[in-house]
Amino acid sequence: GRNEGYGFAIPVNLAKKILEDFKAYGAVKRGYIGVTFQALDAEVAEKLKIKEINGLYVNGVLPNSGAAAAGIKEGDIIKKVEGVSIYDSPDLQEKVARLHPGDKLALTVLKTDGSLKDVSVTLKPESVTTAVNNKPTGASISKLGATFVPASAAVKAKYGISNGVVVTVVEPGKLFDYY
Repeated sequence: GRNEGYGFAIPVNLAKKILEDFKAYGAVKRGYIGVTFQALDAEVAEKLKIKEINGLYVNGVLPNSGAAAAGIKEGDIIKKVEGVSIYDSPDLQEKVARLHPGDKLALTVLKTDGSLKDVSVTLKPESVTTAVNNKPTGASISKLGATFVPASAAVKAKYGISNGVVVTVVEPGKLFDYY
């Protein structure tokens, strides 16, 4: 077998941001726009019955998110980030990953009425459910050796899912520890 053509690098600016976050906070601090979206191409545009084939189609906007505050609505199309045209989700996600909650991000959005609008989105932190007195919350499946909590709205939006759980604890030597 060969692995020709595979790349596993991440941009150095993103690596620096992660390192700085670990030094300052002990964890990575990420900001979220608060939208679910899909990249447009001819096939997706035909299915959605729209003419645009470039950009990110907004499937949903989370309440109380930076996107909602900026006036972004379902059906809008994100065309530019910081003045640069975007064609796929990594174009947006990489820029957002370099920022912190509270940072502002300039987006150009094609509104459902056909007008282009420049908006400034203030990134919000992911809402995190914390355990009281460090007790695990959610369900624990002893055979699997893991504890689960319901996925937050931001996590569901990030992965484009409508429901799910997050693994919060993995017990050493149990089934989940091997995966």
